[in-house]
Amino acid sequence: FENKLHTQDNIICFSKRGNKLKQEHMQGAIQSAILNFENKTSQKIETSTKIIIQAPTKEPCLQVIDYMNWAVQRAFIKREMRYFNFMKDKISFICDIYDFEKYPNNFYNKKNMFSPEKISPL
Repeated sequence: FENKLHTQDNIICFSKRGNKLKQEHMQGAIQSAILNFENKTSQKIETSTKIIIQAPTKEPCLQVIDYMNWAVQRAFIKREMRYFNFMKDKISFICDIYDFEKYPNNFYNKKNMFSPEKISPL
C-alpha cells in the first residue's frame, strides 16, 4: 500500500483467521502507513480507507485471493510454477519484499515477468 493508498478511496477486505486478526490492529497498521507516507512526502492524504474482516466462507472473493496467494507462495517457496502459470494472466503485480538487494526493482509485472530464477532465496 506504500505508494497506492493515497491515490483513491479504499475498501480493504481481510480474511479472518481465528482470533489473531483484529480489525483494530489492521486499522492501526493502515493508519501508521498513512502517517508514514504523509511524513515522508509532506502530503496530506484525503482519501478514506475502510477495513473489513470477514470469514472466507462468507466472501467468495476471499477464497479466490487465498488460492491465488497460495499459488504465488508455492512458486516462491517450492519453485513450482504449475498453479501460478494457470493464473499468471490474471496476476498483474508481484513485489518480492524480501529482495533487499534489488530494491526498488523487486517488482514483477507484464514487462518484468515473474520467474523463480529472478527471486531472492527465502
